[in-house]
Amino acid sequence: MVTVVTMATRPVRIADARTRRRPTGDTPDTAAVTTPTRRRPTTAGAAASGETSGEGEPTTVTVGTLPLASAAPLYLAREKGFFREQGIEVKPQLTQGGAEVAAGVQSGSFDFGYAGVIPILIAKAKGLPVKIVGTTDDQGKDAQEADVITVARKGSDIRTARDLEGATVGVNSLKGVAEVVIKTSVEKDGGDPSKVKLLEVPIPEMVTSLESEGIDAAFIPEPFQLQALQDGARIIENASYQAVDPRGFELGIYIASDQYVAENRDVVQRFMAALDRATEYAAAHPEEVRNTISTYTEIPPEVIDKIKLPRWDSELRRESVQLQAELTKRYGIVEELPNLDELIL
Repeated sequence: MVTVVTMATRPVRIADARTRRRPTGDTPDTAAVTTPTRRRPTTAGAAASGETSGEGEPTTVTVGTLPLASAAPLYLAREKGFFREQGIEVKPQLTQGGAEVAAGVQSGSFDFGYAGVIPILIAKAKGLPVKIVGTTDDQGKDAQEADVITVARKGSDIRTARDLEGATVGVNSLKGVAEVVIKTSVEKDGGDPSKVKLLEVPIPEMVTSLESEGIDAAFIPEPFQLQALQDGARIIENASYQAVDPRGFELGIYIASDQYVAENRDVVQRFMAALDRATEYAAAHPEEVRNTISTYTEIPPEVIDKIKLPRWDSELRRESVQLQAELTKRYGIVEELPNLDELIL
């Protein structure tokens, strides 16, 4: 029997930025950007002005985030002074996953939070009063360039998503984005998603589980994706974010509580103006992004140089959020669809 295991959202160990920081480069590059579908309002003279928007002492905000490469724009905005120019001081707090981020935002422990769309859809469906205030990254159209993919173990006969019928697939957590991607991919490829066994496996243990044949496949992110492929794993066709949403799967979003947004609308706008600027900068300066990743994770520099990066894009595609909401309901992860007008700022 083939076994597919999902990945658990466990962080890579955190490094001391003072000892892991590498010199920054300034190597312009190009990046694909989706067609804009929604623009956030910005305060007068937003990030491009180079002037401090706040008066007097900066506004300090705490941000619940994740030790992933995709969180880089937050740290890049601090390094480049984009938040400072907006009169904001950011204090990142690393968490274990999107559910913890949502709970922290709801409780007031975090002013803002960074997480995936589906964990926030689930939180909203459970009644948590949170809003999506912006985005920094998504998954582009080319599955070969994705920083999260589904792989089959070395020697497996699994070639396409349909072949996952009867297999055990490792995922980071059940009832999350990995489950939605795997089940949707299998169904779109002509298979029966109910015949796929999903097994919760911590992300750092996925490569070992593949090698020991504890699982047949894994939905795996960088840098573990790179390790798995080097050890002989193979990318499974049509089992990806791109198979689910070929136009660009919306992924990393920032949230705040309804109360915080109502009481601090100007801070929210300035926070996102700085992040928008950092996102655009990240798309043009991939080497600086890689240098920044080394300051908040313990991914070895030689690995950071090889991993695939997300597609940096500050435009929130509402249709992608809507699709993900419908799929979470289709596969029984939520009972009712959240009201997107209430969820998206």
